[in-house]
Amino acid sequence: MATNPCGEVPLYPYESCNLGYLNFANFVKENKFDHQRLADVMRTAVRLMDNVISASWFPVEEVQKSVTDHRRIGIGSVGWAEALVKLEIPYDSDKAYRLARKVTKTMYEAAFETSCDLAEEKGSFPLVEESIWAKEKRQPRNVALLTFPPSSSNAVICGTSFGIEPYFALAYEQNVLEGMRLKTVIPAFVKKLKEKGIYSEELIQKVIDNHGSAQGIKEIPEDLQEIFKVAHDIRWQDHIKMQAAFQK
Repeated sequence: MATNPCGEVPLYPYESCNLGYLNFANFVKENKFDHQRLADVMRTAVRLMDNVISASWFPVEEVQKSVTDHRRIGIGSVGWAEALVKLEIPYDSDKAYRLARKVTKTMYEAAFETSCDLAEEKGSFPLVEESIWAKEKRQPRNVALLTFPPSSSNAVICGTSFGIEPYFALAYEQNVLEGMRLKTVIPAFVKKLKEKGIYSEELIQKVIDNHGSAQGIKEIPEDLQEIFKVAHDIRWQDHIKMQAAFQK
């Protein structure tokens, strides 16, 4: 047994996992999370990812066999923290954990039904008779469907928050070549500050000097401080609660 490099997927010998991502921030419309659209997108995503396996070529015969024997896919996410900000839900709240459980249930049920439909069209994964679905009438085409990698590079491409993680910092500076300093500020944070009529470069600098956190800055209203907690503002127990909600 082995895992993907970030440890999010257990794998059989020589196996790899075909990963894909949804941007949760794009499912928030008019302050509500669109579960129906999420289910619809998942159905398309499963078919797309399964087609990727069929279209892929592997230079090592053992890898080719293991991948096609299991047809493992792992659909995950980016933009969870941004979605919660749009919904004005604190990351470390029971409401956020409940939503996470509902979101993943929506994802899994749509994905599993689609995988079973695909199996009826094209056949189940070859080793299904050695699986927990061996005696079931409805068998999936893929041994696994969801996983939640850190997905940092994909989040950068999408311009949103990493995976299911909270924001690392609301504003920060990076040292780049030749002594230049590159300032980055979370767009959703800027938008909320402007809506409150309190945005200024001086306030952003205070956040940077406060290790990227809004906590304890008197100019920032308490309701925004609750919504815009960053990773080190959140108790480790609440990080685990969120992971558990997605893993349920």
